[in-house]
Amino acid sequence: MIDLPKRSVVDATVAALAEHNISAAIVADRSAALAKLKELLPHEADVMAGSSTTLDEIGASAWLDAQPGFRKNQITAEPEEATRHVLRRHSATADWFLGSAAAVTQDGQIVLMDASGSRIAGYAAAGQLVLVVSTNKIVPDLTAAFQRIDTVVYAKEDARMKGLGFPGTARGKTLIIHGEPFAPDRITIIFVEEPLGF
Repeated sequence: MIDLPKRSVVDATVAALAEHNISAAIVADRSAALAKLKELLPHEADVMAGSSTTLDEIGASAWLDAQPGFRKNQITAEPEEATRHVLRRHSATADWFLGSAAAVTQDGQIVLMDASGSRIAGYAAAGQLVLVVSTNKIVPDLTAAFQRIDTVVYAKEDARMKGLGFPGTARGKTLIIHGEPFAPDRITIIFVEEPLGF
């Protein structure tokens, strides 16, 4: 069983994120998380999402597949490899980018990890970033965040990839978002009080 932090810890983390110009909402479960995500995204939004177990688990991935502005569908539908590569690169600058995080520290920092780095570009460059994050990913500090990556995130993602027939994952690239000094409305975290993702 995965323990979730006390609500007082979650509230304090939300307050710390606000000091770094990062907005956060708290929802009870995965259905409420999907409802909040739909509320945030404009109708027919230009949106891209990195692969995410959390987004899969809340039903966001299936919902996105039916959206006309979902860039991933445009990429996979493109028959030419060179054009797909260009579309994939351009998708990092979509109006909206969705994903999750490896950890969020109680002092308001977000730690994101990606083997190839394709999601990292979107996390940094997209117009708006929405991260759906279980509260069990809240950790005291950056040291604990990297311990979580080493002991939980990497092991589970590696097993998932091997289960799909791939060699496994890799510790490719990590991004730490300390705050948004120049775009205070760019990042929103939807904290879910239910274990999700890795």
